[in-house]
Amino acid sequence: MFTELAAQVQEEEQGLGEVAAALAELDATAGLAELARAEGYTRPRVDDSQAFEIRGGRHPVVEQALKAARAGPFIENDCVLGRADIAPAPGFDETAEGRIWLKSEASIRMAEGLGLPWSLAAGFRVLPLRLRDAVYSFVARNRFRVAGRRAVCYAPPTEFRDRFIG
Repeated sequence: MFTELAAQVQEEEQGLGEVAAALAELDATAGLAELARAEGYTRPRVDDSQAFEIRGGRHPVVEQALKAARAGPFIENDCVLGRADIAPAPGFDETAEGRIWLKSEASIRMAEGLGLPWSLAAGFRVLPLRLRDAVYSFVARNRFRVAGRRAVCYAPPTEFRDRFIG
């Protein structure tokens, strides 16, 4: 009898796998929907403009970590940027109007704006972009192993706060 049942299950293996995958996706989606309702999370609206507006922005991972650590409430943030608000910092490639630099190229361009010795990072451009980005991604994934993990974000001393955005 067991052998017959095992044979029937084996015949339906692909169909059972598809049903199991669909149920897993439904379960995960329902769990996220339940969490969103309980925590008041909302879906962002995305349009074709170049404006960036967040009102009462929250970070779900940080918010939950603060709750778990009983470290106080997460403070919601606003961030509103329009085309006129986005300007390159002095020393950066100001001819790159409308361009967005990612991963290794973004890091190199930032380093160039800092002057020596940081601007020497431009020498990494001799490497192919794919290799540079692969190294960048590896470092990004492993940064906590190298630098350690902190429980709180850096808060600059009052005499340096004017140097920070926010």
